[in-house]
Amino acid sequence: MKRTRAPAPFEEYWAYPPILHKKEGRRMIVLVPAEKTAELKRTSTSYARYLLSVKLGRRLLPSEEVDHIDEDKLNDSIDNLQILSPKGNREKYAKTRITKAVAILRCPWCHKIFERDRRQTHLGKGEG
Repeated sequence: MKRTRAPAPFEEYWAYPPILHKKEGRRMIVLVPAEKTAELKRTSTSYARYLLSVKLGRRLLPSEEVDHIDEDKLNDSIDNLQILSPKGNREKYAKTRITKAVAILRCPWCHKIFERDRRQTHLGKGEG
């Protein structure tokens, strides 16, 4: 793997090309100290967080979360990234979960079509 010197605000690190973290479904980047020092250690971060930090020229605060606007964790286009608070990120996720968790059903007796929250049905994960 070819490493390059990372841009500000990570200039004290070598950056390796992003790799796919299969479990999280997102790209990660590994940062290795360019010089051996006691205070710098090898670290990794999400590629989206890295890109937004480089664009802003500062490291993001722990209270800042990077959100993919289109909800595609692999779309790391800088135009698709935004900073949200942890609360704002949870609220956005909750809104999208609600719209995805609706099941459209048909009554077997009167054939009327209606909606139910998926949790109120017999449907399991990934079905229907």
